[in-house]
Amino acid sequence: MSRGQARDRWVLALTMVVLALPLVAGTAYVVEKHRWAQSQLEQLAPRYARLQGMVQASAAIEAANQQASASLRAYLYPADKTLNQAGNEMQQQIRDALSAAGLRVGSSQVMQSKSELPGLERVQVGIKAEGDLPALQAALLGLQALHPAVWVDSLAVNVMGAARAEAPQNLSIQMELSAWKESS
Repeated sequence: MSRGQARDRWVLALTMVVLALPLVAGTAYVVEKHRWAQSQLEQLAPRYARLQGMVQASAAIEAANQQASASLRAYLYPADKTLNQAGNEMQQQIRDALSAAGLRVGSSQVMQSKSELPGLERVQVGIKAEGDLPALQAALLGLQALHPAVWVDSLAVNVMGAARAEAPQNLSIQMELSAWKESS
């Protein structure tokens, strides 16, 4: 083999290597992208399964959401009532419950509302009343029956006058009560 033929073969081989290099690099790139896509699919598979489960359970989730909303309504004044309406309704319910229990309501006042939690506003009522201990106990039990629920924030009870063994002791009662209202 002559020197020219050997050189031609080397040039031909080198040309083939140069032409094959992009093909090899392209194949390596495709293989690497395939591995990356497989790893991404493996990471997404559990998330996709969870989402599929949520889609399949959407009717049950919606029913549970409606049930929770209905349960919540027992504890909140609706958003369509203004704070004044909710406060006046709450004040009247409390006055009626205390009077039905035998307490004499001296004064009651709807206090400034507070927005302590997102989506909720606190409606507060201050009450001054008089009566005996059994009437106070009955009044506290009567407050449990109110809807929306009324919470006793503070209760101060003082004895009025001198203690007498033959008659029930008259008490002076100051209460701060609150309920929650949905923000509008």
